[in-house]
Amino acid sequence: MIRLSNVSKFYYSKGVIATGFSRVNLEFHMGEFVAITGESGSGKSTLLNVISGLDTYEEGELYIDGQETSHYTEKDFEDYRRKYIGNIFQTFNLVNSYTVYQNIELVLLLNGAKSKDVKDRVNSLIEQVGLTEYKNTKASKLSGGQKQRVAIARALAKDTPIIIADEPTGNLDKQSAEDIIRILADVAKDKLVIIVTHNYEQVEPYVTRKIKMHDGKVLEDEQLRPITKVASAPAGTYQNMTAASQIKTGIRNAFKIKQKFLLLLLIFLFIFAALTGELGAQRASNAQSGASENWFFSDSSDTRIVMKKKDKTAFTAEELAALKQNPAVDWILEQDMALDTTLSLSGENTEYNYTLQPRPLSTFKQEKLTWGRMPTADNEILIVAEKTGYFANTYKKKDNPMDRMTCDQDLTGATYVVTGAVLTDDPLPLQYTDKVGFAYVSPKLLKKLEQSGYADKSDFGCSFVGVKNQTIQIGLEETEKSAFPLEVCQAVQPGTILVPESFNEYAKGETIVGTPMTVTCVSPYFQSTATLKCISTYNEKNFSKKTGFSKDSYGGETAYINPTDFMAFFNQGAYQVSVFAKDVEQVDELEAQLKQNGYVTLAMKNAKYRQDQGAAKVANMMIVAFSVFAAVVLFFISYFVIRIVMKSRNVYYSTIRMLGANTRVCRNLLAIDLLTVTNVAALLFGVLWYVLTTQTGLTVLTEMGRSMHTPDYLLIYAIGVVIALLVSLRYASTLFKKSSISTLHEEV
Repeated sequence: MIRLSNVSKFYYSKGVIATGFSRVNLEFHMGEFVAITGESGSGKSTLLNVISGLDTYEEGELYIDGQETSHYTEKDFEDYRRKYIGNIFQTFNLVNSYTVYQNIELVLLLNGAKSKDVKDRVNSLIEQVGLTEYKNTKASKLSGGQKQRVAIARALAKDTPIIIADEPTGNLDKQSAEDIIRILADVAKDKLVIIVTHNYEQVEPYVTRKIKMHDGKVLEDEQLRPITKVASAPAGTYQNMTAASQIKTGIRNAFKIKQKFLLLLLIFLFIFAALTGELGAQRASNAQSGASENWFFSDSSDTRIVMKKKDKTAFTAEELAALKQNPAVDWILEQDMALDTTLSLSGENTEYNYTLQPRPLSTFKQEKLTWGRMPTADNEILIVAEKTGYFANTYKKKDNPMDRMTCDQDLTGATYVVTGAVLTDDPLPLQYTDKVGFAYVSPKLLKKLEQSGYADKSDFGCSFVGVKNQTIQIGLEETEKSAFPLEVCQAVQPGTILVPESFNEYAKGETIVGTPMTVTCVSPYFQSTATLKCISTYNEKNFSKKTGFSKDSYGGETAYINPTDFMAFFNQGAYQVSVFAKDVEQVDELEAQLKQNGYVTLAMKNAKYRQDQGAAKVANMMIVAFSVFAAVVLFFISYFVIRIVMKSRNVYYSTIRMLGANTRVCRNLLAIDLLTVTNVAALLFGVLWYVLTTQTGLTVLTEMGRSMHTPDYLLIYAIGVVIALLVSLRYASTLFKKSSISTLHEEV
């Protein structure tokens, strides 16, 4: 039935090779009841894992019914396990959130049976192992001995020709152990039963053969009793789990673990809230502006032309000087990205936050200020706002305008002074309704805002020499663009980088500390690198101490560098600039000249979406595109969070793989689990959104609710479903990269 010819198993860890067992030659036949003994670490359990297809082997050949298995893939071993092997694990490997009945039922459902057809068999097996009164008790509430009985009943339910048992009586009292051994001995009359035990005296009256192992080798192989050889039993019949059983089991999994369900529910509520808020704000803005707007450029002045070079290189000083000399050009801004960032200010002496659109101080031409004075230093700001607007109604420093304020986009933590303001009767041409006015700022702050704009559109990666002197790369792969999140931290010294403690697994030695790391920034226009030394690592316990951030911001996967090093990535020159025509009538002619000179241009007056010209459809398409972009960002964020949550289910999915679930079934159960949570979140959010937009009287939310229609909500729901499906597929692919036993033992 099974033959091992010079089979060896080795383990590799950080360059060290350990032997599980070496050059084992054994043959097993149907009708045998084999006991394998030996001290701890002698290779007994490892041998069982190889025989049962839970683990691979590196040397020799394993034959099953005369067929070689050295060429087997993971899928081949899955087919072998589900057709030939019934496992009884030393650690039980029960689904703790399932009842006794559900644990035994599960293996039959995985084998294609229907719930209504297995009731009698499951109850009979439960009675056979003496657990009838506990059949509706969760496995987590059972004693060790009771859990082992459930594991034995589950293995018997599978009805395979081979039973593999690792310490099947280790957690049972003497009488219970004898009962279980008697059951296995009876089963062995027409099956092959192999058990590992430390208590040989307990099984000696029943076993037909004893194998003793020592230090990974077979020390003794003794035939104790004659056996009646039986013909090799046919492989167990196996059918894929029915669709109805998959749906039932997947929905059950969604609700079985309350903590997991609530965490995932919150994540999907956040996804729906973020998408609805984004799309609702865009719809409301579109409805209010009516005539024209552009969502990608905050400053959509009709005289503005955004331009870049065809080869995407930086503008030279000579090229910029030539542009300034053009008689149709009023002014030019090299820090173009700054115009389309959001400048958020919060003051020490005010409880309010102000969202402003930045402009160069050099372009401010009004002579009279409402109060205060013109800025003279790099950290001084002049604000222009409407008299009836938010700023005029909340800012109370008119008598003493020297208010120190913090700019959210300045990662260095500098403060700024509002020296004066202009309050105007005329409505300001602000692109977004949340902006309260213009902030006229110095070139130095414009440069920081430009860097912030590039940072928002850039991805990061990291490489260093790690395990086995090989180059480790994290991030910037096509499918892992968010795999290296990078943030700034004042507590990190210039030239160094602080990484999660989990990076130690990539290190040459025991720690990553001291390793030089090359951090790469890829923006739409350029790629820049910096070599930083890993000065320290952090974990959840010392996170606040090492970063100065609160525990609430702990994520466990982010790397931190000094703001100066971060900003240096983007100090690369002007790749995108804006020229402003002296008059709107000159824009077309000026744009034509720029194109003739080889530049790529976009005139704002021609890039707005005008409903009165039938461009409302285009506007809606752009809203959808922007929402899809937001969904992609949300996917990467949610994927990493959901992956952490779902990793707690490694034991479950490893267990059902061992019981016979193939890749497709596991993937389907994952998807149904997440889709169930998605649907619950969608229903709950729908109720909350209805209340917020119809019952609270909040104008902003009411307008958003009125502006959105059924197709909008269907789109948001569809995005949530797609995220759930993509996450489940991605997690499943990660799960099946390793063997069942490796995934089972992986840290959670």
